[in-house]
Amino acid sequence: MKKHYFARKGMNFLKEIVLLFGFYRETMQETSKPAPPARPVPPNVRPPRPRLPFEKGPTDLGSWAYEHRVGLCCMIIAYLAFGIVFVSVKIAMNQERVEGAMYIDLTDMQQALETLQQQVPEQQDEGDDFSNVKNRISDENGRSESVGRTTASTAGGGASSSKSIADFMEGLDEEAAAVAGRVKASQDAFAKGRREEQEMIARSKAQREAKEGEKESGVKQKGSVLISYWLPGRRDVSLYMPAYQCEGGGEVTVNITVNRNGKVVSASMKESSTNSSCINDMAILAARNSRFNVEDTGSDKQSGTITYIFVPQ
Repeated sequence: MKKHYFARKGMNFLKEIVLLFGFYRETMQETSKPAPPARPVPPNVRPPRPRLPFEKGPTDLGSWAYEHRVGLCCMIIAYLAFGIVFVSVKIAMNQERVEGAMYIDLTDMQQALETLQQQVPEQQDEGDDFSNVKNRISDENGRSESVGRTTASTAGGGASSSKSIADFMEGLDEEAAAVAGRVKASQDAFAKGRREEQEMIARSKAQREAKEGEKESGVKQKGSVLISYWLPGRRDVSLYMPAYQCEGGGEVTVNITVNRNGKVVSASMKESSTNSSCINDMAILAARNSRFNVEDTGSDKQSGTITYIFVPQ
């Protein structure tokens, strides 16, 4: 029994020695190996936020257009339809407006008005000739009206035709004389009123120009200037009123030449009732500064006269 006991003890001891030797060997092998390099320590950086499954990431314009292609197509079609309807309505309204418009050609009326405006000064300048023409026209109108009335009243005269003709001629002469008298009276009244109006305008302009001339030159002379002109087919636009700066008075007539634009291109002395060079120079200066209406149909240059009457006070 003792032999077996010691034999087991010896075997266990040997096993422990073998195990210790193996452990020592493994330990020595591990210590003899080089140490692995140390891992670098990452900096203190915040880790990226995790992407959630329902979250949409950033998209470009092409991706957005592709995703919303249905809505974009519907919007484009709606805008095109609205534009087509709007243009069609505008075209229809313009056509109705053109069809309902009325065009009036005013060229003939303007030409007639210009001709009438040209004839009025000529008729006023001609004086007696204009009165004779008006009297003739009035006589003819009176005769025509009397003929119409007398013809209607004597249509069934029958046997008393000779007496009716005599009465008709007598009544015609009386009516023509009455019409001529009324026309003459109206013409005289119109001419008188026209002259008075021009004289009043001339006096007011003369007084105003005289005051301005006195302020500018310092020369104080009392008096007024009356202006009249002869230029067939033209009307005055601006008649320069000379300031009364001269002593004495007189009547000065100046020859003028007017171009198509109504500008006085030349002025020269025609006749004068005074020897004052101051009055003559003022008249020529005023004539050169005068303006008349534009005349496109006439000659390039037209001659006429302007008369200045310096009235001392």
